Amino acid sequence: MADMNLEIKENMEVVGSDGQHVGTVDKLENNVIKLTRNDSPDGKHHRIEMDMVDTIEDGKLILMQRASEVKSQWGKVGDGSTAAGGTSPRDTTDEVSGGDSQTAAGNRGNSM
Repeated sequence: MADMNLEIKENMEVVGSDGQHVGTVDKLENNVIKLTRNDSPDGKHHRIEMDMVDTIEDGKLILMQRASEVKSQWGKVGDGSTAAGGTSPRDTTDEVSGGDSQTAAGNRGNSM
């Protein structure tokens, strides 16, 4: 994934596997994609784990899950970890979405 990290750029659109808008890249922090809060419905930064990324195509970062699945994880009460639905321990107003490791691993194997 190191090569993909270099391709992720500020203001890049993030879409789900269904092509629906999830957010816009603010920056990459420690292998976690931080989304801008400008186009977030709740006005908060959300974070997405790199293992949720399927590919980058036509300047868009495409996730392994549908946009609705990713967004449904936002706002859930977490334990401070970076697991699905968890919140960042640095800033409790920012939330992290993580993929189901079994599903993500299965999808990764199929996308190559």
